[in-house]
Amino acid sequence: MNNQSDHQTRIRKAFVMVSLFVLLGKFAGAAKEMAVAWRYGTSAYLDAYLFVFNYVSFPVSISLSIFSVTLIPLISKYVGTEKLTKFRSEFFTFTILYSLIVWFISYFSIEYILTHSTMSQQMLTYSIEILPDMSVLIPFACVSAYFSVLMMSNEKHYNTLYESIPPLFVIFVIIIPFDIVKNPLVFGTVVGFIVHLIVLYFWGMNKPNLKPSYTIQQTEMWRQLATNIGVVMVGQILMSTLSLIDQYYLARLDAGSVSSLSYASKLCALLLGLVATAINRSTLPVFSSMKPELEKDLIFNLLIRWTGIVFFLGLFFVVAVYFFGDLLVFILFERGAFDANATKNVADIFLILALQSPMHFVYLLISTYFVSIRRYDYVAFCSLLCVMSKVFSLEFLGFNTAELVAASTVLVYLVAFIFMIFFVVRDRS
Repeated sequence: MNNQSDHQTRIRKAFVMVSLFVLLGKFAGAAKEMAVAWRYGTSAYLDAYLFVFNYVSFPVSISLSIFSVTLIPLISKYVGTEKLTKFRSEFFTFTILYSLIVWFISYFSIEYILTHSTMSQQMLTYSIEILPDMSVLIPFACVSAYFSVLMMSNEKHYNTLYESIPPLFVIFVIIIPFDIVKNPLVFGTVVGFIVHLIVLYFWGMNKPNLKPSYTIQQTEMWRQLATNIGVVMVGQILMSTLSLIDQYYLARLDAGSVSSLSYASKLCALLLGLVATAINRSTLPVFSSMKPELEKDLIFNLLIRWTGIVFFLGLFFVVAVYFFGDLLVFILFERGAFDANATKNVADIFLILALQSPMHFVYLLISTYFVSIRRYDYVAFCSLLCVMSKVFSLEFLGFNTAELVAASTVLVYLVAFIFMIFFVVRDRS
């Protein structure tokens, strides 16, 4: 009972701390969206920026997810050992090489996608123009992802607070009264990610002694990592493609469709991401430090308790958006180039996206549990079902407006919710 109370306290403290840091970070993100809305509205240029940014962020988000779900359980197993110290340096070298390769592949892949897309000529011109500069953030952000995971594995959750650095730089650059660069939105984004990396290493890592290693000695840890990383990579790539699939269909629609869904998604992430990030970053280190063979009942009881908590938090979020969503969009965005018509479109999409909240939270919690006990196959299979439901709804059910594209995301997390509950029941029986 004392063990359960101790783990419950660790999760609760981490949940509150991460929630606070995420909230501060989301405020920075919301301020950035307000500044962007004031200057760019729902223009073709902003559509192009978001299109390119989402594609260059794709390998970064995958890297962060893969590093998190494979390294945190592995680090927890070897914490305090000399093996771990050497492995961290070896993985640092791997991350640097990996990030450069990903940068090279991503640049030419995105360029190919752009030149073979069906987007408008104006949006295509803007996208090709900003791609070289935007792609620079990939290697910096990939290395930052590794530093963030090291901090999370030590339950140093203030790395979440540092994620507000890129949007703060964007705000500074785009609101100054004179243009110091040709594309301030792009410049602020890239510089923000570079500064984020510097801050993580010198301040976040707490007097870092982490240096690249040019030899591989910890073959045992690398072997364990290699055993699971393939399945993890499949699952994370599949889930990360969901937003790219949305973009592919939205690019065919009227100008402003991409940015309208983006505004609504960012606003949804302001609140939804508060709980979602807290779930992942507070529970994964705790679940990973527990021993399933000895504490199976304890882990299951914690899982059930927190499933109920996060589900009702999701319901509360839906009710709040229903009553105050329009007002929130109006307060945050309606100024400058962002008019009343844009407010109505974004608010409608925001309400639809909010419906995913209870299912999304439960999916994240249960998938975190399965990751901690290394049942990556469950997570990967569920990811495949999510992508299939997304494509089915868009391609065969004719979800061909921005609102219906948002509704397809709700369907995705309904499928994820159902199958994660099924897997828990099956694993328990």
